[in-house]
Amino acid sequence: ELEDLDREYVELLEAYEEQTTMTFELMQEMNRVFYAYGTSEELEKAGVIVKEGGFIGIGKKPALKGDFNDEYFTEIDLTKAKSIDVEGGEKIKIITDHPSSTYNVVSTGASHKVNIIDAKNFWKVSKYLVVIVD
Repeated sequence: ELEDLDREYVELLEAYEEQTTMTFELMQEMNRVFYAYGTSEELEKAGVIVKEGGFIGIGKKPALKGDFNDEYFTEIDLTKAKSIDVEGGEKIKIITDHPSSTYNVVSTGASHKVNIIDAKNFWKVSKYLVVIVD
């Protein structure tokens, strides 16, 4: 009986370890978020954004491309990234949807820092952040 119990214990332990590994991998996948930044021209050329709307080419606004180039993005863990550094330009514009109450931007010359105050709600609408540098 002890041998049977020992074998059952080993089987249960192996099943537990497998479930733990699967849970860890799933959590890592759920916490993956991405960001990209650059000038409007750079992001458009890289296949990240398109300019939509407007009238006769005037007033078009940048938006995330439907089939965007995800290789242009940098991957981060939303539970660890409390801020994102953006370099270049005098000002930045976030074009993806993120509630304004969940972040703030601190700028010093051409260096900008997007401080994420509430990561859960910041990444709720989109797991992709696109910042245009002007």
